[in-house]
Amino acid sequence: MLIIWQYLQKILRKTFFLWRSLASEKLQLTFEGKNRSYWENPHDLSALSEQQENNLQQQPSILFHAASGEIEHAKSVIEMAASKYPSHNILLTYSSPSTKALLKKTKGLTAVRFIPWDEEKILQTFFSELKIKAILVAKTDLWPIFLKKAASLKIPLLLFAYPSEPGAKQKKFKAKLLKYFDFIFFAADSDPRWDEVRKRIEISKLKFPKPQRKVFLAGSTWHEDDEVILQYYRKFPTQAKNWLCVIAPHEIKPDSLNKLEARFKNLGLQVQRYSQKQDFSYADVLIMDEFGILAELYPWADACFIGGSFKKQAHSVLEPLAAFKPTIVGPYFENQMAAIEFKKIYFAELPLVSVVTCAEELSQALLKIFKILQNDLSHQELQAKISLEVKKRLGGTQKVLDWLTNQLEGNRTEL
Repeated sequence: MLIIWQYLQKILRKTFFLWRSLASEKLQLTFEGKNRSYWENPHDLSALSEQQENNLQQQPSILFHAASGEIEHAKSVIEMAASKYPSHNILLTYSSPSTKALLKKTKGLTAVRFIPWDEEKILQTFFSELKIKAILVAKTDLWPIFLKKAASLKIPLLLFAYPSEPGAKQKKFKAKLLKYFDFIFFAADSDPRWDEVRKRIEISKLKFPKPQRKVFLAGSTWHEDDEVILQYYRKFPTQAKNWLCVIAPHEIKPDSLNKLEARFKNLGLQVQRYSQKQDFSYADVLIMDEFGILAELYPWADACFIGGSFKKQAHSVLEPLAAFKPTIVGPYFENQMAAIEFKKIYFAELPLVSVVTCAEELSQALLKIFKILQNDLSHQELQAKISLEVKKRLGGTQKVLDWLTNQLEGNRTEL
């Protein structure tokens, strides 16, 4: 199977110029990135200086790999590894061009590049040019020849934030790949992103005035999510008046924002935009039309909905849960391990993550939450329950760092 896998990649690589014009922009950028055989500066993707190139080859390296958004699960580990091992290069390989937008927010990296083609000869050159002392892979982007080659060179391999439960049955091919790793930290036990998200909330200086009504925050929504929220307002207008609805669309495009605003206004609702910086305490709907502040909005909210969960797959539920907020998702949530876990945990009759499939179920979930919020003691107990569950999951960064320290300074840990 691995021979066929390499052969297919070789064909794609060598014939790309023939079908390049038919490929999507993202696929073109991916192939072009994998064809580049050099490392780049992480913040502007410029070429390394001659001195940087020399350091890359002469100094020991710690290599992280994250497909794209998975880098969010590695940020805190990368930062701590860079601080603890200043004499080591901290390298990152990635698989998607969308990763580039996240690199500027990742501290501690020495150099970055696309992961090479998963072919024996190409990887032989890749590994021979570096002194890699450990490889840490975030979540699920597993390349078979890459892992096989690293294992044959006896480079310690760690998989962390893996979205499965210890002992869970794996598909046959995936099970073979997992055997290459010296150790696995499962997301259910040790996901460093909990630490990163909680830290950001604690140091946030963003303050919002508390409105007279409770705040229902719908974060990273797509058209499909907006449709359900609009149906909720259309079918349950009296109940909806209990909330200030704050919508933070995943994509901020003028045409889409104008249409969304018009549809809410057609329901007789007062709509404001965040960029107008007006007093929105008496608005019915607040549309967030600026990027970069969603994660810091969650502590301000009273109940949260996570977008993408009525489209294809939910965005992260860690941010609202780390802010100790009851959370709601649509039917497409199983890509989020935390959502799977927290929907099984209850406060009274309320799951900490409620799953809804329509406007009627959204109404029921919000009604349950609203009743709890009306009682100060119950509200405090709900937050305490979520806080307890979140704190059980903190410390993943230190666990991963301890493993790395053991590989570099102590005895190698086996599964």
